[in-house]
Amino acid sequence: IVTLSIDESTDFSKAEAFLKKNDATFPNFLLEDSEEKIDGLQKSISTIGIPILHLYDRKGKKIYTWDGEIKPEDLHNRVTNALKN
Repeated sequence: IVTLSIDESTDFSKAEAFLKKNDATFPNFLLEDSEEKIDGLQKSISTIGIPILHLYDRKGKKIYTWDGEIKPEDLHNRVTNALKN
């Protein structure tokens, strides 16, 4: 798991505090707030929805994308099924 925040750099500490409070042990990054970088990110992920989550299988193939609200039970079920393969 890796997180990427596109918040203003002044707000990143709030996101980072939230992740630490919830014992997030994975890397957390801030995309510097330049239009060029954000536009490039949006093109690379083929969506403009936030939040977005991509699920990959063990071979690195993208198997599902959530664009917007992510229901915890849906995430749990899909990850559990992906781990079975």
